[in-house]
Amino acid sequence: MTRDTDPATNTTPMTKRALVTRLIARRTGASMRELIDATGWQPHSLRGQLSTLRKTGAVIMRIERRGGEKAYCLKRQASGRG
Repeated sequence: MTRDTDPATNTTPMTKRALVTRLIARRTGASMRELIDATGWQPHSLRGQLSTLRKTGAVIMRIERRGGEKAYCLKRQASGRG
């Protein structure tokens, strides 16, 4: 499979790593089920990817949503603006 540009948007397809990052960056984060559905990865592969993101300096928290569902959430960094 090649990584051709999408003629409709003139952009390259999003990588699964970028997709995971985008999903956990949402205010509500992303559950393991949402990440599996979006990427097609097995749970152990997703946990490995989250670990890799942590090694790059990302702060990933586990939060509890309403109803008790757990989700991974990328901690937002405070801006340095005064």
